[in-house]
Formats: sequence, structure tokens, C-alpha cells
Amino acid sequence: MIHLPKSQPAPECLALEKQKASGTYRCEGVATRLQEDFKNKCYLCEQKAPTSINIEHFVPHGGDRELMFSWDNLFFCCAHCNNIKAAWQSRTSFTDLLNCTVADDRVDAVMDYQIGVSESNGMLSKEWVSIHPLEENDRVQHTAELLNEIYQGTTEQKMIESANLRDIVLAEVRELQNLLSKYCSASSPLLQQRRKEQIMSRLQSDSPFTSFKRCLIRKHHRFSSWLSEIEDS
Repeated sequence: MIHLPKSQPAPECLALEKQKASGTYRCEGVATRLQEDFKNKCYLCEQKAPTSINIEHFVPHGGDRELMFSWDNLFFCCAHCNNIKAAWQSRTSFTDLLNCTVADDRVDAVMDYQIGVSESNGMLSKEWVSIHPLEENDRVQHTAELLNEIYQGTTEQKMIESANLRDIVLAEVRELQNLLSKYCSASSPLLQQRRKEQIMSRLQSDSPFTSFKRCLIRKHHRFSSWLSEIEDS
């Protein structure tokens, strides 16, 4: 999860639809604006260009029309994450999560994202993801708990979806690690600069799974200062 600010003002159709007894928040232009604001990524798992998209209410509206039609409460989410979040909230009753559209929530810095491959009898087995809260704060703790369920799965079907998701994350992280290695072994300053540009492009907010990549960079003292050069739009 990374910071992705919402554009303003809200689409005009939301106010019009709110006045109707059977109005819909899925009115013309809402999905496209959300796609642009969230860089065509699910705001929870950060998968790029998901093929199954939900317009999600960050805070469950429960029939409250203010929450139902609030532009600030509408988020771009994949079906996998939306379903897991809904089940998780119905089970835990936790609704006060970190909001990636609010800069003060510092979503980029308050959780540690780890991914790797476990071994069994000397053989590589399956990918694992572990997200650790870095602050003793209920909102951070609950958000990390939800994200772990998203990347691990809960039911048999969701576990398969989560395993497929971890495959994609691991490929992206390995590509970044490969670029870092090429940067370190570059034979000239010009080639090194090109490698850095490739790395920096993968740390931007529109890149898939940016949180994992930035976390990897943050842990390397040689590269951590690069994060201050990122200018997310």
C-alpha cells in the first residue's frame, strides 16, 4: 500500500445520483477517475491492471447515503482484495484502517513488506509474504493484519488466488534485485546511470507492488537515499 491522493472535485454525477431514490455511485466517469487516481492498481494489493475491478467503499456504508456517495470513500480495488476485506471486516468489526489517499497516514513508512521462498528438505517450495507493522498503533496493526490475509488467502479459493498473486510479486521483486545487481556491476558511469533510471521507474507510484520494492530499497544503505528523489504525482 502506498500513498495515492484522490483528485478533486468529485465527479458531478455523484451528487445527482445521491438525490435519486435508486441512484448509483457507479455513475458515468467514476470508474475512470478512480482508475486514474489509483494508477490502475488495486489500492490494497497493488496489482497493476486487475482484470476484475470493484468500486469499493473504504468505510462500509451500511446504507448511509453520505458514505455511499462520498467521493473520498470510493476506492479502486480488485475483486480478490474486496472480498477478503469484506469478510475480514464482518469477522473483526475493524473499520479504522490506514487510508492510502491521506498523506498523514504515512502508509509507505509504517509497515515492513517481506517476500521470499521457503525451503523444504533443501528444495524450494512456495513463496511467502509477511507484512509487519512498524508502529504500535491499532490502525497500523489492523491494516497489516488485513494485508497479510490478502497475500495469504483464507478459503481454499482465496489461497489459490493469493498464491498466484505472490508469484507476480516475487517476479517483480526479483527483477528489481537483478537491476540493483547490474547497477553495482556497471562498467561505466553512463551505464550505471541508465540502470539507476530503470530502478527509479520501478519505485514510482504507478509501478506494481511499489511498497515491496521501496521496502527493499529502504533496507539497503547504498540505495535508501534514492527514495527522497521520487516525485509521485
